[in-house]
Amino acid sequence: MLLGVERMRLHWRTPEGPLWSHARLWPADPSEVLADLTVFDGSSTVVAELNGIRGTRLGGPKESAA
Repeated sequence: MLLGVERMRLHWRTPEGPLWSHARLWPADPSEVLADLTVFDGSSTVVAELNGIRGTRLGGPKESAA
């Protein structure tokens, strides 16, 4: 679940073609997720940057049945 975004930067232009993203995960508390996200258009131009995305995990990893 999203808790917040430290910084969001939008590059005001009309994106060309499909959008692609690159996410970078950072070490955080085991119950949280901390990441940065960069969004590119079809010509590899940066469309948006979101830094310090913080979220909480909804449930833990599934344990395999033995």
